[in-house]
Amino acid sequence: MLTASDENQLYIFGRKILRKIYGPAQNPNGTWRIKTNDELRHRIKQEDIIKFIKSQRLRLAAHVMRTENTRTTSKTREWTPYKTRPPGRPRLRWMGQVEEDLKRMKIIGWRAKVEDRQEWNGIVDRPRPTQCCRVKKKKKKKKKKKKKKKRRRKEEEKEEKEEEEEKKTKKKKKSGVLTEESNVTVNSEELLYHRISEAKDEVTHKPMSL
Repeated sequence: MLTASDENQLYIFGRKILRKIYGPAQNPNGTWRIKTNDELRHRIKQEDIIKFIKSQRLRLAAHVMRTENTRTTSKTREWTPYKTRPPGRPRLRWMGQVEEDLKRMKIIGWRAKVEDRQEWNGIVDRPRPTQCCRVKKKKKKKKKKKKKKKRRRKEEEKEEKEEEEEKKTKKKKKSGVLTEESNVTVNSEELLYHRISEAKDEVTHKPMSL
């Protein structure tokens, strides 16, 4: 049974061996460097040890499913243990890993397809996404999420700027109305002052009647 940590360790070990087999790469300026993972995959034509292990596991699963019910292999496949599992998350069984691989390959009704050897061999030999492809997909998803976050931030910033501009325009309008009202009041006061002064002048210039 392979866990994610086991797969990672196998990938690391495989790359280490391949770098020893193929040796370093030479740069145009004459210096030497370690071969990258992409260069190693190109050399081995996108093959890896995990894919080989999973393909062999699928072949064995098909062989076990084709056996007769009287065989011990089929009996152990259908047997359920009486002992309870320990507390915590239950670990995947061997058959559970097989079914998970087939779900990733998007194969439906695999128990019926097992009976046809040629069809099953074609399914097993079908190229599956390697770890590098999964990593690339994860990177693409992360990039999409980052882009969405940036768009949301820009939209929020635009909305905040628009709100601030609206507030400023409202304040300007209010200040303009106040200045107009103040000008009106000043003008009215000046008119009153002129009228009072004119009335005083008229009173002073009129002759006194005896």
